[in-house]
Amino acid sequence: MGSEAFYTTAAQVLPTILIALAVEIGFMMQQRERVWEKAKAREFEGQVVSSEVVARMEKAFLRVGQYTVRWGTAALGVSTAFVVGELLAVLSLAFGWFNVWTFVPVLVCMMTLIVAAAVVPLLRMRSDV
Repeated sequence: MGSEAFYTTAAQVLPTILIALAVEIGFMMQQRERVWEKAKAREFEGQVVSSEVVARMEKAFLRVGQYTVRWGTAALGVSTAFVVGELLAVLSLAFGWFNVWTFVPVLVCMMTLIVAAAVVPLLRMRSDV
């Protein structure tokens, strides 16, 4: 179904998208850490922290467990899509398996990573922590 050009492109694009996701998620983690450190610095400097800030910090602390589970599940899904797509693309090139049984999974894996790369920046913009 797919040509050699499709599988060559898939084998090159999948790692590129994964790198972009890793950079974006790293940026999100740094951003959350900066917010947390600023709030803690105000607390330790002896400045008066409003009850609203304390409530936000407590709420964020309680949601850390939820974020960890969500991001862990998302990371597992994205990494599985990457591994499956990359293996199928490379094996298709190596053995000349240009058929529907390799084309559809590689296409689905590529679309999964593309959607993830589009959604992660949106999550960063929506972040209230």
